Amino acid sequence: MSVSIDKRPKAIQLRRVFDHFEVDTIKIGKVRGDVLAIITDRLSQQHITRQVSGCNSQAVTMAIIRLL
Repeated sequence: MSVSIDKRPKAIQLRRVFDHFEVDTIKIGKVRGDVLAIITDRLSQQHITRQVSGCNSQAVTMAIIRLL
């Protein structure tokens, strides 16, 4: 179940608390369909980026769990 970012709590939008993350993926590699999983902390704007083999939700979910 996804929730629109327009409906996030105001406390998160203020960016005053560490540990609120945004996650996005960017498709790379034409042949294998790999993606970059990008996790961004909203307060510090620091990014964690990892290449994920496979362009499916299970592979991306497992990569995010390992990163966090």
